[in-house]
Amino acid sequence: MRETFEFTDEQVKYLKENWGKVSIASMTKTFNCTRKRIEEKAEELNLPKLPSKIWSVEEKLELKELWGTMSFKSIAKRLNRTEDAIRQKGYKMNLGNPFAANGLYLKISDVSRELDVDQLRIRRSWIAKGLKVHAVKFKEKSILGIKIDELFSFLEVNQDLFDASKLEENILGEEPKWLKEKRKRDYQNPPIKKFRRWTDEERCILRLLLAQGKTHAEIGKRLNRKTKSVSDEIQKQNLTLSIIWQPDEEDVLKANFESGFAMSYEKLAYELGRGVTGVMKRCRTMGYNQKNAQNNSNQKV
Repeated sequence: MRETFEFTDEQVKYLKENWGKVSIASMTKTFNCTRKRIEEKAEELNLPKLPSKIWSVEEKLELKELWGTMSFKSIAKRLNRTEDAIRQKGYKMNLGNPFAANGLYLKISDVSRELDVDQLRIRRSWIAKGLKVHAVKFKEKSILGIKIDELFSFLEVNQDLFDASKLEENILGEEPKWLKEKRKRDYQNPPIKKFRRWTDEERCILRLLLAQGKTHAEIGKRLNRKTKSVSDEIQKQNLTLSIIWQPDEEDVLKANFESGFAMSYEKLAYELGRGVTGVMKRCRTMGYNQKNAQNNSNQKV
């Protein structure tokens, strides 16, 4: 018996555009339905079956050779698999620390990828805050390296700078007790994302939620981002999808108009979780502006 969950037109579009690109596990969170229902819908839409997950002997041998010498992204591209598949297979094969080829050092790109933090933030902010870097030779090139023990020391005194739930357990070697405890806390209460680049998947979800009429605040809560970050990204992407104004929101605009514009456009935008430009346009559409509001207020007096 099939589930009763029905896909909207926007969700069907998202499914078609991202089939084979975004994992089904991620889609279950986006759509708030089960994996089985997504697979059923994919079958209804005649979407191609995803490739087999079985690893060949040749792939296993190549993974063993490349492990620790290339990034997960590069290995995934070479073997035509996802980064998650590369990670999981490497751990199942007990290939050990993937950074072993670098000795005691991590590249800044390694730290960025494993902690899910922008490289520029590490270069511009973390180093300024005291993260130690060293000039080291790697594959006949001089790079900035970070010692694993020094990274742990830095992160311990700057725990507000990263989300430990994003870090694969023991991927950097044996973990200190404080890191294990922070991971548990961050799983239960994910910290708000700061200064992070938007991923393609997040942008897809952003468009989907906009089409559903979600406010900037609601989208921010869903993506674990600040409302301003959502508003800035919408403006940056020049998204034309409009958010349907709800009656209670229009009541706030009306009350503000009748009170002689007690709240500025900026304050209204903050209270409603919308962009300032959007609030100004809606006020103009409803015939509300500061000059008329003052005249209206004076007449009542």
